[in-house]
Order: sequence, then structure tokens, then C-alpha cells
Amino acid sequence: MLKKAVSSATCWRLTRTKTEKSYIITTELPGVKSENINIRQEGDYLLIDAEIPETTTEREGQRALIKERRYGRFTRRLRLPQNIDFSKAEANYEDGVLTLTLPKAEQAQPKVIQEGV
Repeated sequence: MLKKAVSSATCWRLTRTKTEKSYIITTELPGVKSENINIRQEGDYLLIDAEIPETTTEREGQRALIKERRYGRFTRRLRLPQNIDFSKAEANYEDGVLTLTLPKAEQAQPKVIQEGV
């Protein structure tokens, strides 16, 4: 039985790290314009939608022999911890790289207990 190959166009590679105060998600979205990126939270999930419109570069008398450029709508869905304060989330998109900073909710951040207080 042959397994269906997963295209890199539909399965973005990403990095998720955490600090004391936040989670940081970084993913590459080459060829996507910032106005074609939609990031939203639905329950415990973070959804990243992106679209690359199909472009036609053919001119009269020309026809494409090979079309390997990707286009279409792509979605990535991530389950996240419930301790995120989405009201303070930040997104930065530069040179085809999307970086999301998702702060942990105040009650999830480490607390220092001082002696004698």
C-alpha cells in the first residue's frame, strides 16, 4: 500500500519554545504577504491561516511546461496550554518568518516568595 506524501506546502515546520513568561512560536511562510495571514484563537487551539494566490505569468504565445510554485490556502492548528493571555499576544512577520509571542496568564507565571512577608 502506498502512503500519500505530505506536502511541505500544507505542513509548515515550526518551532515552539517557552520562557518563564511566554510561549514563542516561529514558522516560515515564504511567499505569503502579511495581509494574507490570519491568526486566531479558538478554545484551546491557535489557528494560523495563510494564502498564496495563484499567479499567472503566461503571455500570449506561451504556455507553462512546469508549475512547481505553491499556491492556495493553508492552515496550521496547534493545541496550546490553557494558561495563555491571548489579549496580550503579539505577532511579527518579517522576511517570510512569522513569530508569535503568547504571554502566560499572570496566575501561571512563577512567583517569588520573600522571607518575612
